[in-house]
Amino acid sequence: MRSTQTFPADITTQRLTLFYFLVSFSVERGLFVFFLKENGYTLIEIGLLQTAFSVSLFLFELPSGYLADKFGRVAALAAGGLLATTSLSGQFIFVACLPLTTVFFITHALSFSLISGSLSSALHQHLTTLDVLHRYSSHYAALQFAGSLSLGLAMIAAAPILSLGGWTAIYVTSVFVTGLSVIVIFPLARQEASALTASTHSIKLTIFIKELVAIAPIAIPFAMIHAAMTPYFLYASSSFHEAGLSKGAASAAVGIAEILSAIAVLCLTRFLPATSKHSIPTLMLLTSVVIAANPLYSPYVAITAFLIANTLTLWATILTNNTINSTIKAEHLRTTTLSAAAFVDMLFISAGFMTYGFVAESYSSSISLLAVSIFPLAGAITLIATTKTISGRKSSASSS
Repeated sequence: MRSTQTFPADITTQRLTLFYFLVSFSVERGLFVFFLKENGYTLIEIGLLQTAFSVSLFLFELPSGYLADKFGRVAALAAGGLLATTSLSGQFIFVACLPLTTVFFITHALSFSLISGSLSSALHQHLTTLDVLHRYSSHYAALQFAGSLSLGLAMIAAAPILSLGGWTAIYVTSVFVTGLSVIVIFPLARQEASALTASTHSIKLTIFIKELVAIAPIAIPFAMIHAAMTPYFLYASSSFHEAGLSKGAASAAVGIAEILSAIAVLCLTRFLPATSKHSIPTLMLLTSVVIAANPLYSPYVAITAFLIANTLTLWATILTNNTINSTIKAEHLRTTTLSAAAFVDMLFISAGFMTYGFVAESYSSSISLLAVSIFPLAGAITLIATTKTISGRKSSASSS
C-alpha cells in the first residue's frame, strides 16, 4: 500500500529543495565575465578558465558519482556545497593570480560534479523508501523550480548588490548563501551516515555497461540541446549588454527570464503530468528554431526568445531526467550512471562552447547562436531515429 505522506509534510524533500535553492543563489554567475575583465583578464584567459572548468567536469563526473553511491549521496551534496563555498572565496581573493584562479575554477567544477547526479539520486532514493516513487516527476520539477527561481533572483539582485557594495558584496553574498546550503543539508548527511553501512561494492562492469546502453538512446541525443543552451545562457547577459542594456539590466533580464521559465515549467508539470517522453524531440526542435532565429531579433525580442528557449529546455530536461531515472535498474549504481549521462552532457557543452567561440571570432553573437542551434536540431533528429529503430526491433521481437 502506497504512503499517503504528502510532499509539504516531508522534511527530507524540503531540505533537499532548500539546499538546491541556496546552492544555486550565485549572484556572481551573470557578472563573473565582467569581474574578470575588470581585473585585467583577456578573453583568451577567460576562455582558458572556462576550458579548465569544463575539462575538470569531464574528469570528475564519473568518480564523483561512484563516490556518492559508495559513501552517501547526501554527503556528496554537503561536500559539493562546501567546495562551492571555498572555490567562490578563492576566485575573489586570489583573482590577481591566474594559476590560483584556475585552481579554484577546477574546485568549483568538482562541487558541480558532486551535486549534479547526487541530488536527483538522493530524491529518488528517498521517495522509493517512502513508497511514493510515482511522485518523482513532480518533486523533481519542484527541485528544478527552486534552483531556477534562486538563480533568477540572484541575477536580478546582482545589479543592486553591485551598485551598493561592489564586487566584494557580490562574492560575499554568494559565499554566505552557499555556506548556508551546507548547514541546511548537514542534518540529512549526518542521518545518512548513521544509517549507512560500510559499502564494499565495486562497479561490476557488465552491469554498468548494461545501464549505459539502456540510457544512451535518450541521454546522448538530449545532451545536444545543452550544447546550444549552455553557451546561450552563459553569454546572454553579455549579448544583451552589447545590444544596449546596462550590465545590471542585462543580468536582470536573464534572471527574470529564468524565474518565468521556472514558473512556466512548474505549471506545465502540474497541469500536464502525463506528458510523454515522445514530446522531447519536439521541444528540442522548437528550441533549435528559437535559437537559430536570433539574427532577426531586436534586443527585447531577443530576451523573449531566450525566455522561450529556456522554458523549452527546462521542460525537456525534466522529462528526460524522469525517463533516465526510470530506465536505471541498478540502484547501487544510480548516481554513477547519472554521472555518466552528465559526462556526455559536458562533452557536448564543450563542443557547443568551441563552436560558439570559433564563430564569434569573426561574426556577431547572433550568428554564433545560429551555428550552435544545429546541435539540438541534430539531437532531435537522432532521438526520433533511435526511438523508431528501438520500437521496430521490439515489434519484430514480439512478432517472432
